[in-house]
Amino acid sequence: MLPFYLSFSDLLMVHPTSIIGLVIVSISLGFLLRNRTLTNKVQTIISCLLFYCYLVLSLTNVFGIPTVMELSRLTSLGQPLFNPNLEMMPLADGFSFSFILNVIAFMPFGFLVPMISPTYSKWYKTVLLGFLFSLSIEISQLFTLYRATDINDLLTNTFGTLLGYLIFSIINKMFKKNPVPALHKDPTGFLPPLIVGVAFLNVFLIWN
Repeated sequence: MLPFYLSFSDLLMVHPTSIIGLVIVSISLGFLLRNRTLTNKVQTIISCLLFYCYLVLSLTNVFGIPTVMELSRLTSLGQPLFNPNLEMMPLADGFSFSFILNVIAFMPFGFLVPMISPTYSKWYKTVLLGFLFSLSIEISQLFTLYRATDINDLLTNTFGTLLGYLIFSIINKMFKKNPVPALHKDPTGFLPPLIVGVAFLNVFLIWN
């Protein structure tokens, strides 16, 4: 995982494929939020846009997943596409600086997902989505030359998601007393996984 300070200079750099993904997310929001109250609508829109930007930035500059360009380069060099580098010993490095960074990196995930959809007001749903997102990253790194698929990353990322959710829960209880809508009445339930999928696909399609 790349240190966060190496990614700060790229915060304002927008790749064309990211704009395409942003359009897809915006269209989905437009169809879903026509009948929601203004307060909920603003919260959902802002949370979705922040979540999408966070995912694209993280996948591009922090975690790193294979892209079309990288896979094409491997093929042109005659290298195999599947390059497993597995680290399966939990906490092999103890509570290192990398451990802390991995936890921090996923805290926005756990905070923003329940902000987008009341469906994820239950902690285990948010944590499960964070786990699956982290698992997708680790599996994708089997197709890179210089990154390892590490069980510790999966554990720390999932823990970071849980911490982010707990922060959301505390703030939500302090400032918001509205009841959470029932699951079958929530039209935004599929937005978080949709945004994750769009961001993942966008980063994969980056050519340069």
